[in-house]
Amino acid sequence: MGAVAEIVVGLRAGAYRLAAAGSRLEVLVAREGVLSPVGHDLFVDVRRFDARIRVEEGRVDVEVGAEAASVVPRCARRGEEELPGALSAGDRRDIERNLQRDVLKAARWPRIVFRAQAPSRGASPRQILLPGTLELAGRSARVLVELEQPEAGRPRFLLQCRLRQSQFGIEPYRALLGALRVQDEVRVRGTVELEPEPD
Repeated sequence: MGAVAEIVVGLRAGAYRLAAAGSRLEVLVAREGVLSPVGHDLFVDVRRFDARIRVEEGRVDVEVGAEAASVVPRCARRGEEELPGALSAGDRRDIERNLQRDVLKAARWPRIVFRAQAPSRGASPRQILLPGTLELAGRSARVLVELEQPEAGRPRFLLQCRLRQSQFGIEPYRALLGALRVQDEVRVRGTVELEPEPD
């Protein structure tokens, strides 16, 4: 396995898929503008996603896909604190409609896909850097996913990635003549656990 085995500890040559029970993905959205105190930062869940990893001699192929229609608001937040009662049912419907129709354009572009092939070692022995291409809302752009493997020998990874909506031709949401708006940069994070593909 060479250099690949040194980077991704615990993955032998072969094909892997997402272990749904141990995996989750979320997006952190923040607001800005002079009226930002009257709005809410958000936790947004990605409810349906999958992953396919193939490990070969000196090579790792990664593909992670998500259904755009499964990207839905979970709750408002203050920093890392959830504020479950801050959004009304109407607020949730409005945010979800805006996400699906105006941001992700889910009817036209139903899949969000990240592909990568060249992991490298990060700043610590258990950190992995995974540069790749993200396809979102009909556009493609290079992004960097940072992985951490908490336990050597277990194919479980904590991930985070920062991206700008404008990379994908998305105009961040604005209200009240721009006095309240969503920040261009969003943060994606989660836990991905892998299991071998069945024979």
